[in-house]
Amino acid sequence: MVTKFDKLKKHPRIVASVLIVTAVGALALSLSIGQQGLNPSYDGTYKDTVVVPDYQTILPVDKSIEQLGGWKRVGPPKGEAIFAFSDKVDNVRIDVTEQPLPESFKSGTASKVSDLALGYAANTKLTSDDTTIYVGTSIKGKQSVILTKYNLLILIKSQNRIDDDSWKDYIRKLNSINDSQVPKF
Repeated sequence: MVTKFDKLKKHPRIVASVLIVTAVGALALSLSIGQQGLNPSYDGTYKDTVVVPDYQTILPVDKSIEQLGGWKRVGPPKGEAIFAFSDKVDNVRIDVTEQPLPESFKSGTASKVSDLALGYAANTKLTSDDTTIYVGTSIKGKQSVILTKYNLLILIKSQNRIDDDSWKDYIRKLNSINDSQVPKF
């Protein structure tokens, strides 16, 4: 007896496309739910909530966090904080999330990030300076980007497809250590 799963095994591209769309949708939904939970008046523009990460973050060298609309907490209310800001690359909106590198990623980081990228179907591997970037593109053109830099796990989602060279340039510019946002004790 042939099951639906047997039929799917014969079409790995369809399965991969469904996984990409699901992963990008889940990331978008988690960002949206995170914002709505913290700010009931959230309208999808990341402009209302002002927060300060309690760890060192990075920004594009040519922009301040104020120019980017401020940090927004998008992670779970309890547990490790995850913060995001919105920006544009080639006139395409992107949402950049940053969190401290999880403890489980501190050993064998490259392998762990590669495995995470595989889970998001981010199969395109790029290099910008010494940073490895994984890019996944949905059939609708939205992209998920995964990388680590300065002991941060960084996930980026775009609303449309962005050229590989533009991604490399943007990641290269993510070099500005944002000390002003870290509280001084």
